[in-house]
Amino acid sequence: MLDGIPSPHLCGSERKGADDLTTVTLLRLLTAAAIGIAYYCVTVLVWGYIGAYNPVNKMLLEVFVHQEHRALYRVLISLHDVIVNLVVALPFAAAFRFIPALRSWTYVALATAASVIAIYGSINIEALPLLLGHWQFWYGLALAVFSLPVAFTLLNKIRLGSVPPSRVQDAV
Repeated sequence: MLDGIPSPHLCGSERKGADDLTTVTLLRLLTAAAIGIAYYCVTVLVWGYIGAYNPVNKMLLEVFVHQEHRALYRVLISLHDVIVNLVVALPFAAAFRFIPALRSWTYVALATAASVIAIYGSINIEALPLLLGHWQFWYGLALAVFSLPVAFTLLNKIRLGSVPPSRVQDAV
């Protein structure tokens, strides 16, 4: 099988095994959604811990904001947030990368959608117009939408593990 297209040279049992990796099943969809929900839960725990115990924000506030370098503070804290979100997303992206049945952008997208719905599903509709006017809302949404797919892409680019590049379904 090459890029999801069955090879005519495969016999029936070999073709069935190859097709099994590209077939979307309910179990795989539910597993991807569960990974997305788990990613959301871990992200909430990590950011709760970081908010309480990480000295980076306090240090950056002291160094830059108190010296009237607010723009530099925002850039550095945003970079910090991107790095933290990517590090948190890496183990979940690894599940998609190293479990052959889940190695597909379809499942990564589903997990991302599940995590975004979990994050933003509880927003009070009345507060939405207020939120839409702030860049922090859009920045947080972008982090939520892109962290897992970017982590998956990074893992695919560095080719870790025993998965040969030709076996990656539609992940590249």
